[in-house]
Amino acid sequence: MIESRKLLFALVAMMLILLAAACSGPPETQVYIVLTATHEPPTLTALAVETSEASSGNSATPTPPAVGLGPLTVVATPAMPTPVVTQIQVAEQVFQNGRMFWLQPNTEIWVMVNDEGTTEHGRWLRFDDTFVEGEVEIDPELTPPADTIQPRRGFGKLWRQNEEVRNLVGWATTPEYGFVTTYEYRAGGYLDSAGRYVPGPGIHLLTSLGNEVFAFEEADMTWRLVK
Repeated sequence: MIESRKLLFALVAMMLILLAAACSGPPETQVYIVLTATHEPPTLTALAVETSEASSGNSATPTPPAVGLGPLTVVATPAMPTPVVTQIQVAEQVFQNGRMFWLQPNTEIWVMVNDEGTTEHGRWLRFDDTFVEGEVEIDPELTPPADTIQPRRGFGKLWRQNEEVRNLVGWATTPEYGFVTTYEYRAGGYLDSAGRYVPGPGIHLLTSLGNEVFAFEEADMTWRLVK
């Protein structure tokens, strides 16, 4: 009788253990989310294809806007012209009241007339050189005063034919010398309200045989000694 009760209690205890295990459920599962930085975003073309495929059959599907660069516009910074500096062939001759320069690039003769009582500034006259090889170079009937000479060739032709020039500069006091020298041009003018360059009178700088620098002003047709 006692053995039967022990067996009964053992069966009941086993049933309670199994029932408790069934009610506790399966063991807990851990879930991990892995983040990666290697994902590449879709391109604009890929997005357009995906949108079209997802909306196939729908005539109202919007077309993705075109993306790109418009035409480039180059805007020039307004500025005054830079000075022109070069070497040119010239001829020079000093006179009693001024001097003459012959400039090879434009075959012009520049006449410098001294203002009264000074050799540092004065009037500037420009003439074309019309002398042609084979023409008379001097007038043998003219007799220069002491310590002076008669100009020859292009200078002489202008001096003899233009009475005003002859009276202004007088006789030559040195021979005519040809050499290569420094020439510079500085453009005048200004920038208007729209930033456009408007040309104006400029300044010519010319270095003499004696290394003097003369400035020739187009605005008032005068010259001055710079250094």
